[in-house]
Amino acid sequence: NIVLTASVVRQGNGRGRAKAALAWSGALSQEVDIYRDGSIVRTVPNSGEYSDNPKSGTYVYEVCETGTSFCSNTAEVDIP
Repeated sequence: NIVLTASVVRQGNGRGRAKAALAWSGALSQEVDIYRDGSIVRTVPNSGEYSDNPKSGTYVYEVCETGTSFCSNTAEVDIP
């Protein structure tokens, strides 16, 4: 199983723009697909972490092994 966690972090010593910080484990492929609200955002190396910079709002993320339906749990973040 791919296990995903998501949190909101602020750039620049906590005072900058908020972003979604994703962290996962359990993916075995060299690359993973990052999904936001059901649509693929980016394919990235399977490093176990990724930062996304969406506009303010609530988003649901999921990580899948590239080109497969082997996916993580969903994780929600609320970007202020």
